[in-house]
Amino acid sequence: MKTSSWLWACAASLGLVSASLHAEFILWVSDNGLKGTEVGSDGVVRGAFYPASATDGTPYVDQGFVDLLLAQGHTVTRFNPNPQAMSLDDVPLINEHDLIILGAALNSGPFNLNSRGPKWNTMITKPMIITKSTLIRRDRMGYLLDNKEFDCGADTSVTASGKLTLVNGTHPIFEGIARTSVGGALVMDQPSLRRLSAPLNNRGASVQYFQLAINGVDQGIVNPTEPGGRVLATIDFNPMDPGVNIPAGQAPAVDPTYVAKGYAIVEWPVGTKVRTTQVQGETNASYRLLFACGTRDATGSPAGPPNPEVGAMDLTEDGQKLFLNAVNHAIKQGPPRLISGPWGEWDYKQYLYGGRGNLVLSNQTATSFTAHVSTNDVDVVNNTTFEKGADGAIEPAGRPTIYREFPSLDLSRIGQKISASFQLKFNHALQPSDQFVRFGFGNTNNNSSFYLKIDSGEGGGTTLGWRSDATTTDTNGLTLRAAAFNPAGNLADATVLNYPTVGPNLGFVSGNYSHFLNSGSLNAPGSQYPGGIGAYPNGVGLGVQETLGVVHTISMTMERVEGGLKIGATWGNSAGEEVLESGYSAPYIDAPAPSGHGALDQIGCLGFNLMNHDLFALGEVGGSYTVSAFRLSYVSPPVFKVTSIVYAADRNALVLTWNSESAATYTVEVTQKFDTWLPVATGVASQGDTTVTEIATPVPGSFYRIRKE
Repeated sequence: MKTSSWLWACAASLGLVSASLHAEFILWVSDNGLKGTEVGSDGVVRGAFYPASATDGTPYVDQGFVDLLLAQGHTVTRFNPNPQAMSLDDVPLINEHDLIILGAALNSGPFNLNSRGPKWNTMITKPMIITKSTLIRRDRMGYLLDNKEFDCGADTSVTASGKLTLVNGTHPIFEGIARTSVGGALVMDQPSLRRLSAPLNNRGASVQYFQLAINGVDQGIVNPTEPGGRVLATIDFNPMDPGVNIPAGQAPAVDPTYVAKGYAIVEWPVGTKVRTTQVQGETNASYRLLFACGTRDATGSPAGPPNPEVGAMDLTEDGQKLFLNAVNHAIKQGPPRLISGPWGEWDYKQYLYGGRGNLVLSNQTATSFTAHVSTNDVDVVNNTTFEKGADGAIEPAGRPTIYREFPSLDLSRIGQKISASFQLKFNHALQPSDQFVRFGFGNTNNNSSFYLKIDSGEGGGTTLGWRSDATTTDTNGLTLRAAAFNPAGNLADATVLNYPTVGPNLGFVSGNYSHFLNSGSLNAPGSQYPGGIGAYPNGVGLGVQETLGVVHTISMTMERVEGGLKIGATWGNSAGEEVLESGYSAPYIDAPAPSGHGALDQIGCLGFNLMNHDLFALGEVGGSYTVSAFRLSYVSPPVFKVTSIVYAADRNALVLTWNSESAATYTVEVTQKFDTWLPVATGVASQGDTTVTEIATPVPGSFYRIRKE
């Protein structure tokens, strides 16, 4: 925390903090941290996810970049990739982030050709910034047509400027950057990179170059970008003594007889074809940006923990502005955030008493909040008998809900999936309770919901299980009556809940969560009621006095499969590595019975709710819990469609293009009389959202079809 706080102050003094923070989820990919050991479902060892900062007190070498992002309000997670290949199990977790940044503290092996690079190109559907130039070369991710690389020595150039030339000075990345016209070109007034003093032998950042002069003689270098790449800025520099390793304790020297011009900032829009010199060409699944920075390793650099001296922050003040501009621009190239705006509160007591209730929210961001909750004991009229509930009873009105509403996400087609994950920490000890915490999704179109229930760790129960709910708000059609404030805290003139009088079945009213996640057991006849995990991760429950420092990581997913919805959840915590899982298929959610229970085929809200009437050990004094790193993600496979049929006369081939699903394979078949279909191409691997294949020497008068294998 001290590092992040210091960097915030530093960033503010440099004018790097924007007027309004845009808190996004960023994945920083680096070789820092231990490698993963878990084998994925595809037999490939998975990568490992880590917190933004080292937990052993020794900062990672590249921590400066991460702290710069944290100072802007972003949520950052680290990912150490498998050095051989990427497991398919890691792909959806990577894609949950708004932006992926490949740091300079990476070995290029995981981004090699064949089984390695293609997954990063075609399966990562969120914008990506690459800071290590080695990764974009011809025989790695394949964004260039060749491989020409020098270490730039940062600002040590003597016969070259070491400054960036802005090829497109109006691009948003260069906003607020001072530049001067030099010979008709726009050149930054100050260098963007600097060479660090420690370790003494670091070589600065690596740069892929496309022009080189030795003693003023051009060497005829050819190293263009793949077609579709747009060069935004170049850098003129004197490279470090080419091919010479620098011993520890010795400062490197640039070679003034070598003057190179290299790629500093380059973008490849979504859909750009890369690796055309190795394969037919891969389609990048999202926006890609090269931002060359981060120190290079050198012979003699320390090799002990936490990592060799590589990838350190080497940006000047202007360089940091450029980098943050690049981050904001890249994020905007991805899909819009599913949820935005403040968290909503439904607190019945607060509603009646004009702001004096059980719930106070603080520290709100798009991804986090702290909820301060006092007693949930609120006396209300019984829904059916209209008699006041007994003091101390567990009453739905006293369970304040924290919620978000958003445009409905469709879950009616097979393959569509919605996921939410968050970190949960209790700041005060809980009373023993069963089914203490609930998190769930709701269908605002028909007022139904489904949710995860989590025990406090004391009091029994299933630990992590499920319940279904017929209503998000109640459907009795009754209206709220006014009530006066009672200093005693109870409602002597108790009223009914705020039942809506509009909507399907007199159902959902926006902002009314009086009954959200409160009812249950509304399963259709013959349904299998879901079980729970039945054990606490690492033996640690929620809100247990001795383990209040533990942070719990919880996820919930709903995926449309054949026959219904597949529901899943995980629960792990910071006390250890164990992650417990629970899941089952739930076709009953779409059943018409019981009465009023609608299908969960459109998700339009989510929320948190605490169930006990005296939540915390101190009773009415109350306590608080914190939700952080909240993320909502959604996957919807493209509707199958052939988007292009082109005859390539130069090679007598039929080029077919269609919308495709990741990791799927396809067969192309041909017929002439529609009686028999014969395969002409089998095992065609998906290239992402779009797949292209060619049929050689097509027979005139033929008809083709494509099917998923």
